[in-house]
Amino acid sequence: GRLEESEVEGKQAVQLFSGHSGAEHPETAAAIGRYATVIQKQGDVAKAELLFEHTIKLLKKSDPLHVRILDQVRNQATCLMAMGRPSEAAKILVDHGRIYTERDEGPLYKSRFYLILAKSISAHGSRPREALAMAQQAKQTIQSTQLDPAVLHETNSLIESIRCTL
Repeated sequence: GRLEESEVEGKQAVQLFSGHSGAEHPETAAAIGRYATVIQKQGDVAKAELLFEHTIKLLKKSDPLHVRILDQVRNQATCLMAMGRPSEAAKILVDHGRIYTERDEGPLYKSRFYLILAKSISAHGSRPREALAMAQQAKQTIQSTQLDPAVLHETNSLIESIRCTL
């Protein structure tokens, strides 16, 4: 709840990692991503979105399938959604979706990916059937492993909302 302190500490962590490991090191990128999360919570989603984008680029340089890329992509997509840019959110999610097929990501990651993709496509409004398919994929992934009931509820609500538009 102390976002101002977190912002100062986050900025210091980025400087520390950058000085110690280098500006393009994955640990520096992770520090930038954590800092961006604080910026996002403070309400500056435009700045956070740019920081998440930068983090993704740094992580890709070190490893195109780096484990942290997916979290940063979801964070960036969330910012884009908050700024009313759902088609851009959907695009970056789709562009990075191949990581799920090339890495053996767990069902929790996959379900969150499909859910935010469904939300972004649904918010765009022009492809409800595609949004519904993504939401149903999220639901199937969640149900198959009995993951987080809150995510399942959110997914079911989205499915019903999309069905109302068909």
